[in-house]
Amino acid sequence: VSALISTAQSAEAVNSMGLKVYQSLSASEKNLTISPASVYTALALTFEGSQGETKKSARRLLNLPPGEGPLLPPLLKSLQN
Repeated sequence: VSALISTAQSAEAVNSMGLKVYQSLSASEKNLTISPASVYTALALTFEGSQGETKKSARRLLNLPPGEGPLLPPLLKSLQN
C-alpha cells in the first residue's frame, strides 16, 4: 500500500471518508464539527491492527487501494505535505 498512496490519493481518501461520516452524523445532529484527518488517522490505526473481514471493511471505508503493507507512515507523510 505504501508505494500506492500519493498525496493526492491521501487527500481524496480523507475528504471522501470525511464526507461520508459528516453525512451520516449530520442526519441526527444540528450543529456538527468534525476533523476528517483526525477521524481518518484514528481509523487508519484500527486498520493497521485488523484482519480478515474487518480489514476489508476498513479498507473500503478508508478508500484504500488493494494491497498489503503499512498505511500510517505514507499517510502521515502525505498529510504533512
